[in-house]
Amino acid sequence: VNDCDLHPDMMDAPRDALGSTESLYCIVRCSATWFMRDLVLPDTVRHNRGLPPLSVAEKLQALEAWQAESERTTLSKCDLDSPIGYVSVHSVRLVMTKVKLTISKPVATAKQDKSLRKAYRTTCLKMLEYAASLRDYEQGRKWLWLFQTYIEWDALAYLLLDLCLAPKQADLYTTWPMVDRIYNHWSSDPDAPRTSRWENIEELRKEAGVVRQRLEANVQSSHAVPTSNSN
Repeated sequence: VNDCDLHPDMMDAPRDALGSTESLYCIVRCSATWFMRDLVLPDTVRHNRGLPPLSVAEKLQALEAWQAESERTTLSKCDLDSPIGYVSVHSVRLVMTKVKLTISKPVATAKQDKSLRKAYRTTCLKMLEYAASLRDYEQGRKWLWLFQTYIEWDALAYLLLDLCLAPKQADLYTTWPMVDRIYNHWSSDPDAPRTSRWENIEELRKEAGVVRQRLEANVQSSHAVPTSNSN
């Protein structure tokens, strides 16, 4: 409900509004935080709280079900043409994507399934897209402090690693533009922390850059028009 729906003399609770309200953004963020907190708990903590352990597949299934319900009940009510509506939708989707990355993060010691690796790569890319869209949304800058504290280290590092290990020519036009966009933003931000994580990203970017140059050379050679010898 809106604040104007509440007054000291009211005897009955106000009816829920059919569309967006002043409280929608707060409701969306709080419900998302409440749900995600329980979902990412380690099994030991879940056991201590009397909750059953969940496999990765079960967590992803629960996340997808909650996301579908949120899209139906709250996010669909947000007006994307209004700043608060735009920020509400994209920020919650960013949080959901971040949690999905946390849940499905590949284990270094385990053999990687190609389909899972591809899905994780897609999720990383989607997360960078949501983060960039929020940062570039001029009308939502007054709320940017809510998201700017989180740097997309993991998603950026994984994409750079994958660009080294499984490069494709299509990456030159799809993945690389977004990777460059995120990297250039944080590399030019004087307030971004320069920790060992950033050093790792710098190293990965150098290695991926070498692979990128080879891909670009292959594209150029494949597009070169052979010249005929004249007598």
